[in-house]
Amino acid sequence: MNLPELSKFLNKELDTNQIKLENGEACSLIFEDNIEIIVEPAENEEIVTIYTTFCTIPKDKKKQLTLYQNLLRIQLFGLATYDHTFSMDQDSENIMLHKNLKLSYREYKEFLDELNLFANVYQNWKTTLEKEKII
Repeated sequence: MNLPELSKFLNKELDTNQIKLENGEACSLIFEDNIEIIVEPAENEEIVTIYTTFCTIPKDKKKQLTLYQNLLRIQLFGLATYDHTFSMDQDSENIMLHKNLKLSYREYKEFLDELNLFANVYQNWKTTLEKEKII
């Protein structure tokens, strides 16, 4: 499987024409009507990274600390995040959610299942942290 084939499959499977390769190297899609997921190949073409912006980093230092502590708690050993990882992008001042996937061992349907899991992890923790007024 490669990224051009994958984008064609996702367009067909999700009944859309919105998934387009950007410069032949990455594609973005709006998943479940509100999550923009980027699929981008790593230097090793057998791996792609899927990622999205999870939230903006608060300006207030106390709120930042609370957010960071909760994100570290959530991703302990990857158990509650199904091996998805939170990271900080200082340039955009955002927290990102991402996961690396091997393309060479995946069928298209498995990749779609991974996107669904990614969206579920995003939605679950976004809702939880919003309810707790952390983000």
